[in-house]
Amino acid sequence: MRLIFDQRKEIGNEEIYRVSNFNCIYEADLFEDDSLNIESLNDVFKNTLKKFIFHLDESERENFQKEMQTESIGYKVFNFGRKNIFIVIDSISIEKVPYIINLFYNISIENTVAIICLGEEITFEFEKIKGNKITEYLFGECWIPKCTLAPLSACAFIRYDGALLTIVSNDFLIGEQSDCMF
Repeated sequence: MRLIFDQRKEIGNEEIYRVSNFNCIYEADLFEDDSLNIESLNDVFKNTLKKFIFHLDESERENFQKEMQTESIGYKVFNFGRKNIFIVIDSISIEKVPYIINLFYNISIENTVAIICLGEEITFEFEKIKGNKITEYLFGECWIPKCTLAPLSACAFIRYDGALLTIVSNDFLIGEQSDCMF
């Protein structure tokens, strides 16, 4: 089965996913079957995956570090305190792409921020979201990645507990005709 993409005019949830310098937004409903979704994501992103950014809770950090050592994958940690830890994997070998896509899918269906960067260079910075004082006192500051797309690049994320794949593009050709429909 192929993913069927519809073009959109705006990104939903702009408070969580901030992307600039784009000209197209595509969305596709994912399937009920997790293994079919992972297979479809591998087909669409197989030769274009450049970077992976995701949020990690402090309680998961030690397990994650062990897993990355086992998989021989390098990463950078951006720690803004408390529940504001982001991991960036920016050197992804072809053999590790299926592993990264599986990780992307499994993190995303838990409603955690996870972004795949595709194509040419994408720059990112972390931005603090203004919250109310009670929330900041209880949970600390809230930071999110803000991606700036270069020409011929895109970023992808999954929302709504694994139901919707969103790809934000700057003139980037997504997949091959056999992998998805627009």
